[in-house]
Amino acid sequence: MKNITFFFIFLLLISAQPSPAIREGTANAAIFIKQYEQRGEWDKVALWHEAAAECLTRISIPMNEIAHAYYTRRGHEKWAARAKKERAEIQAQRQSLMNRAENAWGKSGVMAAERRDANSLSRLQAEREKIAQFIATWAPHYPDRFYDFGIYPTFFRAQRERAAQKKDYVKVLQLEADAAEMCAAQYEQIPIALGMKRYEKVRDAYRQHAMLLRALAKQNPKLTATCLKNGEERAINPLTTVGRGPVPRQAYDEERTLSNRAKTEVLTTVGRGPVPRQAYDEERSLSNRAKTDVMFQTAKSDSRVQKALENKNGIREYVWFQGFAWTVSFYNHSRGNLAIAIIDDKTGKVADVLIPGDSLEN
Repeated sequence: MKNITFFFIFLLLISAQPSPAIREGTANAAIFIKQYEQRGEWDKVALWHEAAAECLTRISIPMNEIAHAYYTRRGHEKWAARAKKERAEIQAQRQSLMNRAENAWGKSGVMAAERRDANSLSRLQAEREKIAQFIATWAPHYPDRFYDFGIYPTFFRAQRERAAQKKDYVKVLQLEADAAEMCAAQYEQIPIALGMKRYEKVRDAYRQHAMLLRALAKQNPKLTATCLKNGEERAINPLTTVGRGPVPRQAYDEERTLSNRAKTEVLTTVGRGPVPRQAYDEERSLSNRAKTDVMFQTAKSDSRVQKALENKNGIREYVWFQGFAWTVSFYNHSRGNLAIAIIDDKTGKVADVLIPGDSLEN
């Protein structure tokens, strides 16, 4: 196939589906694979195929295992079967990427013995450092957005809404506790396992959140239902209380197993976790709106991008920090990707522009 295939925007459009969502890091590696294919730098192409496989190993596989274990433990047979199938797909994709890496090494002329040689490795050290930054950026991406896509909206939210319709508010709280524990497990087994110790506080916050939810669920069921009202006579879905302030405190003042403040915090964060973002907001400079706008304007001013966007309507853009560089994708619904600009984070200059239709070899 001799054109650029950009999986990345496609995945964004269907990220509510668990299978593609957990491979988004791998899909973004495809941008750099295409960049180096365009240049004919096959040793770097090989490294990025290996990086894509590493994202599956370090991110997708642990996420899949966490989900599969939960479904199996809770007796959700269909979901467990789905996770098992997904695991096989991930393993097959990983093997395919490793095969492509080996083919790229062959084209580069770098033999296996040379790859182990210190001098040969030093020549590619800068690229390996970029890859390490790339993986470190994507590792916390998934747990950080646990409540936005993947297993929470596709599984937990639906289960919770069914329980709320039946007015089984104890079940609602138990499901939310399960979700918080799963989020904590993702932090534990992905970024923390990669040595990113700063996420330990975030993990602990979700564990604490789950503990508070379970403690509340163990109290009198009638009291729990009352706590989940929004000040009206009828019990409602707890998610609808979010953004309306704390639920009436008088409903549970008599209970002493949890403080009023703790309960209020729990109830007003059902469906979105304990919001411990202050623990890692300083690490998220990549989401700084001002810098994002700068990168967008830089990409838009490039003559190659301007030519690709000429006479195109309904253009949208997506800006993302990849650990060492920014990618700015321009697309519309009729043609998909029109151009992807790669901007060096250190220099702030456009390093490359990838245009669909260029003659490239996969």
